[in-house]
Amino acid sequence: MQAVTWLKTTARFTNPVIAGLWFVVDRSRKRAGAPTVWAAVKECLDKLRDDVFPAETEFEYEHRVTLFRLERRWKWRLPPKRIRVLVPILRSGFTTQIASTVYSVDTEEKCEGVVGRTIASNKVVIINNLDDVGPNSDPEQIKKYARVTNVSEPHLMDWMNRHERRLPLSFCGMPLEVKNSPWGVVLLDSREPQAVSVKKRKLYELAGWLVGTLIERGGS
Repeated sequence: MQAVTWLKTTARFTNPVIAGLWFVVDRSRKRAGAPTVWAAVKECLDKLRDDVFPAETEFEYEHRVTLFRLERRWKWRLPPKRIRVLVPILRSGFTTQIASTVYSVDTEEKCEGVVGRTIASNKVVIINNLDDVGPNSDPEQIKKYARVTNVSEPHLMDWMNRHERRLPLSFCGMPLEVKNSPWGVVLLDSREPQAVSVKKRKLYELAGWLVGTLIERGGS
């Protein structure tokens, strides 16, 4: 893609977000071994969170960056079959490391969540200004949120009841490729309603490319 080529040669010198990520990638070249690479990937997630989201806001502790990996798992039904799922494996910060939600991406028509839409389209997906939905919200609000974010209403209710908090108000999904094949998604989510700028879509595309480069270097 011409845009990515231009960003690789230019944005790393002009944009602080990309410059920081590029520094992490470049530094990892001087080190060896998968553990070091995964530490660098975690550092990239933290840097994305710190650089993309507003530094001072009412919701500063509710900005997250999560890495999902594309896997095949057995679905135990009759007959049993293996399906493709996106599994959370790494997250920014230290107090929000527990992530358990797995999204099915078995077919293009059955791709769950913002991460599923991202992997199906192989493009950056940005959603802002979602309704502020909680466990006691109006059923129509919950239905609308489920439709926009591509998940089921029972899934949303289960998540809110388990975590005892309201849903994110903005998302950004960045597709990852490793060895020219879909590998996973980096997902940004925030309680800030306009946390992700649509005007920076190409920079998010490059950020995904940089994270994919790091993962490929780790041999995954």
